[in-house]
Order: sequence, then structure tokens, then C-alpha cells
Amino acid sequence: MFQPTLPLLKLYDTALAVASLSAQRDHRAVAKNHLNFVLLVTAGVISYRDIAPLATFNSFPRDECEGWLLWMKVALLLVTAVIIPLVSPREYVPADPENPQALQSRTDSFVDLIGSVHLDGQSCRCCISRQSPRCDALPPLPDTNGAAYLKRVSFKHLDPFSGAKSRHMFFGLLRVAARELPALVSGLFVQLCANFAAPVGINRLLR
Repeated sequence: MFQPTLPLLKLYDTALAVASLSAQRDHRAVAKNHLNFVLLVTAGVISYRDIAPLATFNSFPRDECEGWLLWMKVALLLVTAVIIPLVSPREYVPADPENPQALQSRTDSFVDLIGSVHLDGQSCRCCISRQSPRCDALPPLPDTNGAAYLKRVSFKHLDPFSGAKSRHMFFGLLRVAARELPALVSGLFVQLCANFAAPVGINRLLR
């Protein structure tokens, strides 16, 4: 079935893709993240309409009248909405513009970051030599983990002499980790849902 809003959505995606390539760094990041979100939502809708019914006995894809063209669109959408964002390298934004350190761990894709691919070379060398690595052989710390950077971003929320409010340190630590905590909570929520996915799926299948 032809959806009138689909061409407009594709035109909007194209505009975001062009903006993510030609805009300034801040605008480029916003356009890229927004494009990934729009494509992911579109992939979720298509999966609900045309892929999820394949796991049932009494439902059919709603757009099966399109034939092979439907599955071509589904494959391209999954590649652009899921695979490419996961394997694309991240743009390096230096924590200290005066001393940039373009390390591999700061530009790895999300898949490489989850698997700590930047440590594979060191792990292989340790397995071959059977000796503990020297300190100078370890990869350098990212600039976001440096003592000077951590002091600059955290002391203003923890140290009263640096301008922090007079409150319990727990709230100061929450303020320092304001960006990391949502990611950790989201990861725990996804892990919790994944733990229940298998038994719930088996229960629904046997009913």
C-alpha cells in the first residue's frame, strides 16, 4: 500500500543526511543523531508491520502486496538504520582543544567500543609473549580520563573551594555523572528485558 507521508519522510531523511555532511561540527552532530533516530523509528514501524507477523501463525505482513520490493526496502532500511550507525566510527571531539589526542578508543564505532577492539593488539601480544606488559606498552588513556580534565569538570561540583554548593557529596557525584547514569540505567533496562525475552517468547509460543 502506498503511504502519502513516505516520500516526505524520505525527503526529510535526505535533507538530514546532507546536513550531517555539510554543516558545522555542532550542527552536524545534531543532524546525524536526529537522522539515526528517525531511521530507527521507521525501522521499528516497518518491523512491526512486516517482520513481526512472520513470527506468528495467523498474521501476515501488511505490505506483502509489494512483493520482493518490500523486502528490498526492509533490507536497505535495516542496513541504514541499524548496521551503519553501529559500525560507523565516531567523530573525535577533543576534551582539551589545545592538546588533542586522537586515540582509537575515542573514534571507535559502538560495536568496536563494546568489544574493546582497540585492546586486541595488546591482548594478542600478551598471549604470545606470556609476559606481563610493561607500563609504557599499554595504550595511553583517553583525554576524557586524564586527571586534569576530570579535575576541571568535577571539582566545580564537588569542591566547595572551587565553587561547588555546600551539599552532600552524593549529589555532587550524581551531577558529575549526569551523562553516564542514563546510559547505565538504559543498559540495565535493556539487559533486564532481554533476560525476560526468552521465557516470555517460549510461553507465548506454547500457548
